[in-house]
Amino acid sequence: MPELEHVTPPFLIRNASGEARVMAECFPSEHGLLFFEPFWNETEDGSGIHWIDGHVTGSGPWKIAGYVIGLLGCAGSDGELRLEYEEWISHRSIPGYIYPDATRLAEIAAECMRELEVLQGK
Repeated sequence: MPELEHVTPPFLIRNASGEARVMAECFPSEHGLLFFEPFWNETEDGSGIHWIDGHVTGSGPWKIAGYVIGLLGCAGSDGELRLEYEEWISHRSIPGYIYPDATRLAEIAAECMRELEVLQGK
């Protein structure tokens, strides 16, 4: 499988204790990984946006800082999380709903990463 940035989401990210989340949007960088959960753009507190320090390794599944990333719903797995993702996609198709295009998503991700650098004193 190719590098993470060359694969289209949705992804599933699982921590060492087995807790899993959907990665609806994914932005690997040289310092870590920024990802957005479904409905990230509807949370006022930013709780749907996550940063993980580290370096992404592997070619699917991918790994970073104790997390394992794979494709969501491979072999029919993770039905509840797949349903969450499908509900989000359906929600985005409501007439009049505005979702950022790829260019704007990249800008938002870059803004988030700059804010993180400031908070971390980099």
